[in-house]
Amino acid sequence: MESIDAKTCIPCEAGTYCGVVGMGQCIPCIAGTYSSVVGADSATECVPCVTETYSSVEGAVSIDTCTQCVSGTYSSVEGAVAIDTCTQCVAGTYSSVEGAVSIDTCTQCVAGTYSSVEGANSIDTCTQCATGTHSEQVGASSVNSCTPCVPGTYS
Repeated sequence: MESIDAKTCIPCEAGTYCGVVGMGQCIPCIAGTYSSVVGADSATECVPCVTETYSSVEGAVSIDTCTQCVSGTYSSVEGAVAIDTCTQCVAGTYSSVEGAVSIDTCTQCVAGTYSSVEGANSIDTCTQCATGTHSEQVGASSVNSCTPCVPGTYS
């Protein structure tokens, strides 16, 4: 921080603002926002991180501080401040998409497979039902969805 010279008024640095006349210091943008504006005079200059991202950094100066939700998760929250706003795809689904905004990116495991993994990021988490069992359920989340073949049939 620069030393204060009472002869001049110093503009607030990027990532901060000052909306009050005569204030002696600038206020950092809150976590989940950023501002590249030098001399900002309002909190409205602090731009929220877009959906599918989050930032715990106060006084951020760039969108680069907004981190994308990892694959297997999604978030529709604007201005999120923590990774826990990234919701995991439910068991029986997976998503390889980073920065997803909707549960719609979570793809269901196909019939004949299941996955008990929450937040899965690959189809590889969908496990094939064991030999001699089958499942017609799409998006199954448990081995219990695999039922034995009836006499006279096999898998």
